[in-house]
Amino acid sequence: MNGNDRICEHGEGVFLVPLMGTQEFTSALDYACSFAKAQGGHVALLRVIDTMHVAGWRDVEVLVQKEERATAEEMLWSAAGRVLELTGKCPAIYIEEGNLSDVVVRTIKEDREIVALVITPEPSSSKPGPLVTYFSRKGLSRLPVPVIIAPANTK
Repeated sequence: MNGNDRICEHGEGVFLVPLMGTQEFTSALDYACSFAKAQGGHVALLRVIDTMHVAGWRDVEVLVQKEERATAEEMLWSAAGRVLELTGKCPAIYIEEGNLSDVVVRTIKEDREIVALVITPEPSSSKPGPLVTYFSRKGLSRLPVPVIIAPANTK
């Protein structure tokens, strides 16, 4: 899969969920699935791999990137199964490299079918997390779609 590869085509009303960590991602995913199901829409899953550059250690950099990609694919396939179970529809899947907030904005601008970004705060922290912090402040003006901040699952 390349950065713009998608699995399964989708229709209108796509809710984008960036894959961050386990707990907060699950809460956002469940919330996005309920919105998508209620509105006849779809879910898109995004995993951003932070680009790492190790001066003079190209082989290490390549190995780390391969491991990150394998982990991302495993996490996305698991999440895709949950989306299929909850909505009955196959999600769009994106794996991109770069800065998290920049990639989220770029993905939304490139896929005109995305109608909302669904994120949630980190439940085990007193801080809301990088995406909630960024998109509830200066990053909001960069988005052409609304941000849905789903309640954190405190289980």
